[in-house]
Amino acid sequence: MRLIKERGGQITWAGSIEGVALGPETEGNWHYAALVYYPTPAAFLDMMESESDECAGADIDRRNGCAEHLIMATHETLSSPIG
Repeated sequence: MRLIKERGGQITWAGSIEGVALGPETEGNWHYAALVYYPTPAAFLDMMESESDECAGADIDRRNGCAEHLIMATHETLSSPIG
């Protein structure tokens, strides 16, 4: 979290995956997803390329704790606050 926040990012949503609601089943058995906002692509890349021990430790934990993981880059086209 510290590395994300230091670059102006924040987790906007995180939760468990219940299953595929529409479309074909995909490879892998996905259990958890998180949406993380970064103010620029450069901010995300800076974090991923960071040589800090914290970033390296998080990557090792992610690789050892997940059979598969997927990072997707997106571009916002619509956003609406809930509530």
